[in-house]
Amino acid sequence: MIHWTERYIPEPNSGCWLWLGSVDALGYGKVNVQGHYLAHRLAYAETYGEIPEGLYILHKCDVPSCINPEHLYAGEQQDNMNDMVARGRGDSGWRGMTHCVNGHEWNEENTYWRGKWRNCRMCGRENARRRAGWS
Repeated sequence: MIHWTERYIPEPNSGCWLWLGSVDALGYGKVNVQGHYLAHRLAYAETYGEIPEGLYILHKCDVPSCINPEHLYAGEQQDNMNDMVARGRGDSGWRGMTHCVNGHEWNEENTYWRGKWRNCRMCGRENARRRAGWS
């Protein structure tokens, strides 16, 4: 079995250690050590000791696949939320966006809502055409 310390590649510009194993839907490294574990939590615990109950392991570098212990710190949920807002992620960050990820403008004609989630009509049409094979 390959040890987790052999499953990353150093990124020379940022100093991140990028996880080469499997990742979850959000890009966090996954490792199976006595059950499922997030790779950055394992890296932190093996470097600094047991993670206190209720604490999260947060990234200073904001790179989910980074497992460099120097880029990780323990914090509470509120620290995680404050970090998210400060870096323009999450709901508060999306509210200020004027265009979808594909560059279509958020305006009344091009926007529809599903609950609290904003959706782009143009992207929806393009995805439907692609699924139907119309390219």
